[in-house]
Amino acid sequence: MTRLLRVVATLAIAVCAMAAPLPKGFDHFYNLEYDDALREFQSAVAADPNDPSRHTHVAQTVLYRELFRAGALESELVSRGNAFLRRPNVNPRPESAKLFETHIGKAMELANARLREDANDRNALYALGVAHGLRANYNFLVRKGWMDSLRDATTGRKAHNRVTELDPKFID
Repeated sequence: MTRLLRVVATLAIAVCAMAAPLPKGFDHFYNLEYDDALREFQSAVAADPNDPSRHTHVAQTVLYRELFRAGALESELVSRGNAFLRRPNVNPRPESAKLFETHIGKAMELANARLREDANDRNALYALGVAHGLRANYNFLVRKGWMDSLRDATTGRKAHNRVTELDPKFID
């Protein structure tokens, strides 16, 4: 019995260690500590590179880090006569743009692969919707590519609508 408890405890510790980068990453993300969040999420991707959601976490962090760096997250940008629309494009650093595109592409690739195996995979549909939503944000906020943004937002919404059709309690 004692040996079994040790095995169970070891497994529980291993599972917690694998999951740890996600909560820590989100804690850093929501505290605007984007470099720390990025390290945590990249560690999470390294631990499970086939999870499309982990790739969306990296992409989201890269996007918001660049928006924050450019001052594009300040509320004045979307008030007082839509100053955002007259503002020059956010110019992300080339390495950030590449990192964003790489992880969005990988998230979509992995989610679509899972959906080819099971068209009702809620987690894959959710991850695909998030990836399209993030790319819509990137197209809108960074590139000011209005039509590309609208296409991605529509595709993401459709994926998330399908998730709630499959599971009405999936409210995220």
